[in-house]
Amino acid sequence: MELSSEHDPAAREERATLSLTLALRNGTKTGISRTARVLETFNIKIHHLETRPAKTSKKAAEDLELFVRCEVLNCEISSLINSLERVADDVKTNREERALWFPKKIQDLDSCHHLMTKYDPDFDCDHPGYTDPEYRRRRAFIADLAFKFRHGDPLPRVEYTAQETATWREVYQKLSSLYPTHACDQYLVAFQQLEKYCGYQADRIPQLRDVSTFLRGKRLQRHGLQCRVACAVLPLSNTSTFTALSISLAEKTGFQLRPAAGLLSARDFLAGLAFRVFWSTQYIRHSSSPMHSPEPDCCHELLGHVPMLADKEFAQFSQDIGLASLGASDADVEKLSTLYWFSVEFGLCKQNGSIKAYGAGLLSSYGELMYALSEKPEYKPFNPEVMVIQPYQDQTFQPIYFVAEHLEDATIKLQKYALHMKKTFPLHYDPFTSSIDVLDSPQKVKGIITHLKEDLKSLCHSLEKLS
Repeated sequence: MELSSEHDPAAREERATLSLTLALRNGTKTGISRTARVLETFNIKIHHLETRPAKTSKKAAEDLELFVRCEVLNCEISSLINSLERVADDVKTNREERALWFPKKIQDLDSCHHLMTKYDPDFDCDHPGYTDPEYRRRRAFIADLAFKFRHGDPLPRVEYTAQETATWREVYQKLSSLYPTHACDQYLVAFQQLEKYCGYQADRIPQLRDVSTFLRGKRLQRHGLQCRVACAVLPLSNTSTFTALSISLAEKTGFQLRPAAGLLSARDFLAGLAFRVFWSTQYIRHSSSPMHSPEPDCCHELLGHVPMLADKEFAQFSQDIGLASLGASDADVEKLSTLYWFSVEFGLCKQNGSIKAYGAGLLSSYGELMYALSEKPEYKPFNPEVMVIQPYQDQTFQPIYFVAEHLEDATIKLQKYALHMKKTFPLHYDPFTSSIDVLDSPQKVKGIITHLKEDLKSLCHSLEKLS
């Protein structure tokens, strides 16, 4: 059971920032003196205090307003206001929302590394690797590569063992047999490209560096260093193959991968999506349980998430969830993570008169993929307002799945939902600098509008030429 802040001792000891406006009429010196004694009684930290003529008073010389910006303990706010109302004619209060830290530059993701240990094999006795010390050491070694990673570093490579590759092979072969009939069209197109251009195969676990290059859509050159990078993705036998690879990469979504040491907190994980960064684990599930993992692993990331991140519409949907999470309250982040669960992880969509899977949790689980497209579960239409409050299962199959008409429709509904979320300031993502602008002044908004007008003018000119 979750405690509300009213009954949470930690929350009660937190300090809130208040702006107080007190009306003092007839006898201002006495009113100010009494007010000062009240403030002193509650041990308030005053940031600003000023007196000014009362706006609505006919006796401006006698009647004043006292403005106070201060900090006070949460548990004393009600008592403070009641006491002030006894010495002032009118008391108006405004509680300032505490500004939550969030990354504003892609480099700030270095600080987003809070892990949830709920399903860590060192702590979860039900984890298949809990009683295998060698597996736990190996997982810790690979996780440590992620802990040491900083933005701008080359993505770490992992030399997978024969046993790890055998686990991958079993998962790959079994799941890929279902994809033609169960996966959505966007997934199938991307999966074929990953097999053709990025080394996806049963006998080789792809490296994050190669996959990230593929997703970012870099147009590679035929000579120099860039050519050698391309050859690291796939040995190229002739010019035509290389040209095909260049075209394929150039059409991708700009997402990039970043190593994760385990299951991240919802706030940190969603923050990465805002910058088109997907946190990906590199360790693999225990060999004794190849068809199920209680935590994300490279099978889940590479087979479940990566193909869909290569689709432009889905990439935008994912980034929109991330952008909505920045600066959001804990309650709103929890709702967004639930929405993410029922869409990015376990989402279904309609295609050609059938229901297909686009969620990574389904596309990386043979058993649940079969179950989700059977007649057993309940289907509901994609509706963010309903999805964010729907309870979910994280260790068994979902009893309910949400079905989108198509991915574009899901993106539009998500954007509408995000517009109604309460935030201190609206935010704007700058794709050129991979940074977040806080729109806290009219000048910033006008600047963005100016750029948008210029882009729109250029597009209209292009349209006229084509007409």
